[in-house]
Amino acid sequence: MFYNYKVTATAVVLFWTGLICNSLAQNIPDANFAAAIRSQCPTCIDASNNLLPPAASLTELNLYNKVY
Repeated sequence: MFYNYKVTATAVVLFWTGLICNSLAQNIPDANFAAAIRSQCPTCIDASNNLLPPAASLTELNLYNKVY
């Protein structure tokens, strides 16, 4: 399946505001979204699909014509 959309810095900021502001690790239950994060920032997500602090540096996930 091809995902032809782009997650912008604004979406990432909203994502962080909604999910990461608490002190608990946030799990990404969608395997495709976790794979997209992992492909662009391997240190941003662990093997259990929990976001890690380096994910705060993400400003964009370009998923145009990617298959996950």
